Formats: sequence, C-alpha cells, structure tokens
Amino acid sequence: MQIQSVTFDTYVETHKGHELASIRAWGEACPLEPPYYVEVGCNRGRFLAGTARLMPSVSVIGIELRREWAEIAERRVAREAPGNAAALHADATLALPLLFADGGIARLYMLFPDPWWKKKHSKRRLIQPGLLQLFAAKIPTGGLLIIKTDVEPYYVASREVFEEQTQFRLLEPGDPAWPADEPGWPHTTREAHIVEEGLPVYRLYAVRTAVAAEPHVDERREPERFPKRHDLTTDPDTGGDPG
Repeated sequence: MQIQSVTFDTYVETHKGHELASIRAWGEACPLEPPYYVEVGCNRGRFLAGTARLMPSVSVIGIELRREWAEIAERRVAREAPGNAAALHADATLALPLLFADGGIARLYMLFPDPWWKKKHSKRRLIQPGLLQLFAAKIPTGGLLIIKTDVEPYYVASREVFEEQTQFRLLEPGDPAWPADEPGWPHTTREAHIVEEGLPVYRLYAVRTAVAAEPHVDERREPERFPKRHDLTTDPDTGGDPG
C-alpha cells in the first residue's frame, strides 16, 4: 500500500505518534492493492473473511479498535480468506487518512456499530458529521457506504445525520445504485442472531455524490439516550456485534 502524507493536529502527532508509526509500518508491509473494500469495526473478522471469499478480485481490509478482536480477525483471515484480506488493529480515524488516498475506497462497511446507549456516551457514536466527511473524502463518486444496525433509534438518529449533508445520497430498494451483490453478503454473528429471531435489520446504504467534500465543522447535536434492548445477547463489553 502507498502511505499517504498526512499531518494530524498537534495533540495527535504528540500523543499518538506510536499509533501513527504502527499504522504506517503495517501499510508499508501490506501487499494488497486496489480496489479496496474496507470494514470499519471488523470485530472478529467473520464478515471480513466471508467477503474476501465472495469477492476474490477485491482487497478487503478490516480496521478494528480492540486489539484482542483484531488479533482474532487476523487469524481468521489467515485461515479462511484466499489471500485478498487483512485486518488491522487501529483507530479508523487515524488509519483511513494514512492508508488510503482520497477516493481510494470503493466500498466502506460499518456493520452494527455500538450505539453507545447512554446520553453521556453519545459522542462516541460513529455516525457523526465529522466521520461522514472523512468517509466522503475517501470514497469516490459512485462509491458505496454500507451501514447496518438492529437499534431503531440509532437508525433514526443516523438517518437524520445523513439528511443534513449532501456528500452522500441515501438509497432505497430499487434504486439503480443499490448493491446488486447484496443477496450473497455474509452475515456477521450478530446479524445471524437477529435474522434467526425474526427481528428487523435497519439499513443505511448511501452512494457518494459528485459534491466536493465539505470542510470539517464539529457540530454538536443534543445527544439522545436510546432505550436499551435486552432481547438479544450482546457483547458484554460494548453491546455490539459479538463477532
């Protein structure tokens, strides 16, 4: 991979230099080439490995913040994928700018992100204006952003974020840009449980528009506490996809 020349703000450069160096070293050693499909929050790699088998002509890269899960994903990819996948332990907000040129990610997946139920934790929710701007920089016009969740309030709140920007257009079933390969997509462990229980999966499929990336504006919206569900087993640490 070709490492991008990026300078982060002073805090990141000062306090996260080791993480940045680790990401750069990983990218320099990674032999995968475009086109890239990226899964942000690849958990234990089940979807990552399955997608690599389904799409052998694509390089599939997973980025996972939790080291123990990233290591499990690495082992699963080595065991189950046909050589076109890799998993990285990193913060995606640092890894995406360093590893991928603008417009360099053909498709980006975010599957069952942690909803961070409590109001005081809302700033940790991934679907925020700033992160969408980062995604918009890395996904080319016509590229896809794929998000799934089983938490309806999270879906509603995320949809509102999309409706307030112009860099992605939300798709509805039947839209010509709707991914034709969707029926063959592997399920994460969580999605398999949801489907088995007959519960709904909420989808946000968005196509990158031709509008230029907007400058980052850190707009803080009034956070919402989501009513927590107890009808499905969740990961004891995060409440997210158990793998």
